[in-house]
Amino acid sequence: MSEKVEPIPTWKRRTFRLTQKRDRVQKVRWIRAQNYVRQLNRQQAARQVRDLRKRVEHLFAEAKEWHGLRRARGRGLWRVQSQVLLTAITQNLKRMAISSTATARRGRRSCHHSFQRLYAPSTYPAFLHHFH
Repeated sequence: MSEKVEPIPTWKRRTFRLTQKRDRVQKVRWIRAQNYVRQLNRQQAARQVRDLRKRVEHLFAEAKEWHGLRRARGRGLWRVQSQVLLTAITQNLKRMAISSTATARRGRRSCHHSFQRLYAPSTYPAFLHHFH
């Protein structure tokens, strides 16, 4: 998809064939829609949303490929929610471990205390207390 705005097509002759008329109208609508999307994609907000979406989609891909979220292990909303929640906790713990070892290697103070305060059992949502 190119960045240039595509010109709206015009025809020298009008048509009385309904199928051809419908195709022309559909082509004009399609090109207007493409131009509108191109205009939106040039804005700074669209770039930020695209970057954020990319980050989130990578997390879901990791959860599906490496943590078993491709299929539900149990039946029912509660069991599936529990599986998703435990997968998200696992991913967060992995990232915390990676970031804490990276800061320790750089010679900085470990951020263990801030993680401890953030993830204290008192800050868990009510439905998570039975996991602790």
